[in-house]
Amino acid sequence: MIFFEAVNNFGFRIEINLVFKQKIIAKIFRFVETFCLISLQSSGLFLSLWNDFIIIKILTFSLNVAINKKEICKN
Repeated sequence: MIFFEAVNNFGFRIEINLVFKQKIIAKIFRFVETFCLISLQSSGLFLSLWNDFIIIKILTFSLNVAINKKEICKN
């Protein structure tokens, strides 16, 4: 029983850590998005950076979905 509780606490800590990191990543992406829109809009470089940004956004969204599914399964 103690081992099971320890595993649960460890999993809970990892989940909180992931959510915290995801919030930081989201703030960084918002900054990058704003930077791209303001400073690179008129250049061809904007399109390649924007494509990379979209791919990273999709990966972040996938991480968010995985975390949410884990929370739903716990309940």
